[in-house]
Formats: sequence, structure tokens, C-alpha cells
Amino acid sequence: MNELADVRGVATTPADDLILAAAVSGGASYFVTGDRQNRSPGEYQGVRIVDPRAFVDWLIAGVAEV
Repeated sequence: MNELADVRGVATTPADDLILAAAVSGGASYFVTGDRQNRSPGEYQGVRIVDPRAFVDWLIAGVAEV
């Protein structure tokens, strides 16, 4: 089992930092969030932070891989 990445102060709340930590630890490509403030970094440790509409558009266009 992998250790959970230590993410603090990146997202707007500690709970969102925990979700981002899980994404980083799990090797996720994307963190999809509707919270505009959480999207401000754009990327964190290889995880792209995007809004739901952009992610769906990328899926339809075949740019994003699930």
C-alpha cells in the first residue's frame, strides 16, 4: 500500500487537500473540481486540476484518457 502524499495548503480547505493528496498518491492524471479557487494552481505534482466542463470537453474530443 502506498503512503498518502502530504498535501497542505494547496486547496482551499484541508478536506480538499486530502482529496488532492489521494489523487497524487493514486497516480491520477486529473483532479476535477467545480471550486474555482481549487483550480488556481492548474496542476500539482503531475495532477492537472480542471473544471468539470473542460474535462468533459476533453473526453469528447479524445484528449483526456480515463
